[in-house]
Amino acid sequence: MPKKLLFILSFLLVLAFLPSPVDAATFTRNVFLQKANTVSFDFRWATDTQEQLVVKYGLTIAYGNQVTSDAEQLINCGNNASFPCTGGNNNHAKISGLAPGTKYYYQVTTVSGTALTAAGDPNHYFKTSPAVGSTTPFTWAIWGDSGVNSTSQNNVAKQVFAKKPDLVMVAGDIAYPYGTSFSGNNTLHFNRYSDATPGQNTMSFSPFYVTCGNHETSCPTVMADHSLPGGGKMTSQISTYSYDYGNVHFVALNSNGSYAYNATTPSASDPQVAWAYNDLKASNQPWKVVYWHHNGWSAGSHSTNTAIVDNLIRMASDAGADLVIWGHSHVYERWNRKAGFYPNVQAYTIGNGGKTGASGCTSTSPGPGCAAKSSSGDSAAGFLFFEVSGDTMTARYITQSGANPDTISLNSSGGDPTSTPGSSPTPTPTPTPTPRPGTPTPTPQTGELPISVCDRANGPFSVNINNPYFPLPVGMVNVLEGGGLKVQVSVLSQTKVIGGVTTRVVEEREWQNGQLIEVSNNWFVQAPNGTVCYYGEDVFDGSGNPIGGAWIAYDDPSHPNFRPGIIMPGNPAVGQRYTQEVAPGVAEDRAQHTALGGSFTTPAGTFNNVLLVNETPPSTKRYAPGVGMIYDDGTTLRSSTLLGGSPMPTPLSFPPGDANGDCAVTIADYVILLNHYGQTIAGGRTVGDFDNNGAVTIADYVILLNHYGQSGCV
Repeated sequence: MPKKLLFILSFLLVLAFLPSPVDAATFTRNVFLQKANTVSFDFRWATDTQEQLVVKYGLTIAYGNQVTSDAEQLINCGNNASFPCTGGNNNHAKISGLAPGTKYYYQVTTVSGTALTAAGDPNHYFKTSPAVGSTTPFTWAIWGDSGVNSTSQNNVAKQVFAKKPDLVMVAGDIAYPYGTSFSGNNTLHFNRYSDATPGQNTMSFSPFYVTCGNHETSCPTVMADHSLPGGGKMTSQISTYSYDYGNVHFVALNSNGSYAYNATTPSASDPQVAWAYNDLKASNQPWKVVYWHHNGWSAGSHSTNTAIVDNLIRMASDAGADLVIWGHSHVYERWNRKAGFYPNVQAYTIGNGGKTGASGCTSTSPGPGCAAKSSSGDSAAGFLFFEVSGDTMTARYITQSGANPDTISLNSSGGDPTSTPGSSPTPTPTPTPTPRPGTPTPTPQTGELPISVCDRANGPFSVNINNPYFPLPVGMVNVLEGGGLKVQVSVLSQTKVIGGVTTRVVEEREWQNGQLIEVSNNWFVQAPNGTVCYYGEDVFDGSGNPIGGAWIAYDDPSHPNFRPGIIMPGNPAVGQRYTQEVAPGVAEDRAQHTALGGSFTTPAGTFNNVLLVNETPPSTKRYAPGVGMIYDDGTTLRSSTLLGGSPMPTPLSFPPGDANGDCAVTIADYVILLNHYGQTIAGGRTVGDFDNNGAVTIADYVILLNHYGQSGCV
């Protein structure tokens, strides 16, 4: 009997005895993050069947660890009167034993391994909070009055996603209404920020901390649908709570109930107000933020609520809060800090996260008067985005189109905020004098570095980049590896003229488990003081198709405000902060130097005087003098031509049907296919999915059969 015919018969015989693939659970509410902690993180979701799921996690998209969701927390909302959640089958998982301030990637699967979230998705990650009191930079966002499923809400959601905040607060009116309707709450809230709407799925990487507004017709349901600080796994919780993240203490209040404040005897205040006063007083954090729903001062859809002013704002001020933020009035308003109006706190109205409106406040009324406000059109909807870096907090109002019409910088030691009017995405400090080429800077500048050093008017610039911590000599090839990911950085002889400046082209290729997944061309130039400037990048998938993240300074007619940023200062020092990418809505990475001088070991060797850089969106990098980047979020330097190493060869091209990567199609590959037959599973070639469509089917068997017996990789 011919070998192939025998092979076919044996396959069909085995197939006949295989169990039919079991339909896996599907999400009825997509996975969302809760309760960021220094050493743990919580996950929530709802499914169509009452089934435990697995959360895989690790420092890279290879994962390597996993937990199974809680069996006792398979809550069927319809059968649990004491737990008023919405949906059929709610579940919870908790990952513990994590490291503070660390980024982890995750994937959710069934117990049998069927993927419910895509393997290797870079937007499925979580970052543990920095140690309490740490000055590690982080970002947060807040808005209110969003849940209407309007164009404005979806536009704001897209801008929030682009900013990738480390955590999110919603100051009430999460949905109009948020009641006991599972589908209604999904449509108006969860689906707007979860995987159901790609490009808006902030919930997949940012924990949401919500509080109730007047349109939360069932606040107990809101609390049961979330796992918020102060509550157990999935137990009903009170709607007043506090939590720390880095060096900020946050307090969430429920302004639907009583909030009377006794300034003479705070302990005699309404219970939640007395608790909040004591909680704020007890915190030693340099930053204290309080948020609730109902507005204090406002000239929007609601006028000033003197009861809020006389009680909650006064309490927050007396207790030492730095910021108070509310919604309810469907506008943006930044209030002046004026004597007689609790000037110790910076107050905001941000009730236009989906609802829209133009404020009628002026510089003198109501109350202390406003310094900035929303108007009709683009600015009628938006959110507040905060960047925390030690004793400085930068607050930006971001509109639904990504414009930034109002920015101020606050200092935890007090004093008036520094305002930056206009739509510039980043405050531009006064530039320092530029040293002559070849002249070292005796004392490194710290704090916020001016990106104006990279402006095309401040040349001459050079494509011969010799910055010690970011050298880019032509022909250099550095290779970093970790967790199945390989990154090859090659400095090409090519140049590209951008905005009249000639830049060096640096190619970066990324492979995951041997498969090319991304290629980018990055454009760098060195300023007269040694600063390496970043002028943009083109980004493609492994097949050469353009993908998100591409931007170019000056030369994009649709984005004439895009500008170059700093990728490495000319004289690096601890405490330096700077913007790396100035492409609002597309790429807005920032960096802070947190350590300099230690040692770090990689497969390429041990390096001294290492520079540690923390970036936002969350990323950790290390640089060594004379070689450049040696660590990037779990990948470490394996070889460098600067160290006498050889470049990584292009990954092998395996023959179709070769599952185990031995460059031959044999019975071993047939066994791998058979073990995964009928499954919807990530892994491509390595699990027998030879047509790479996410499922192992008869089509994959045909590919294996047609190449059975072949050998040889190229």
